[in-house]
Amino acid sequence: MARTSQKFGGPWSVLKVETVAQYLSKFNTALKKAKLHRVYIDAFAGSGSFSFGDEAQSEMFEEFAARVHAGSAAKALATSPPFDQLFFIEGSRRNIKALKDLVKFNADDERRAEILKGDANKTVVDLCNKIDWRSTRGVIF
Repeated sequence: MARTSQKFGGPWSVLKVETVAQYLSKFNTALKKAKLHRVYIDAFAGSGSFSFGDEAQSEMFEEFAARVHAGSAAKALATSPPFDQLFFIEGSRRNIKALKDLVKFNADDERRAEILKGDANKTVVDLCNKIDWRSTRGVIF
């Protein structure tokens, strides 16, 4: 998991990331036998991990609030069956460094993941224009 976790959200953020992770797995399972290249694009990849922000620091969520949770980028990297290619878009240098550390952890991840610095609104459009969608299917989160 990334060394630099972001602080935001609360238990609902864990539920959101877990729901996305389940969808990614089902998406890849459904397309596994197809002769299609599968890509994942995370428009706001963040650091790859998070802990709860101040709004969730209550006794009710104390057990979860103290933990560092895997973010969408980490969940996408761990998806089984795996994506052929992953693109993580991020604007923050600090988060990009954390993403690079996360990807470096596994040689296979390093080969198939690309971290793009920039504004998500422009970078997603540029990236989607470069992908051959006749032979590719993907998820943009």
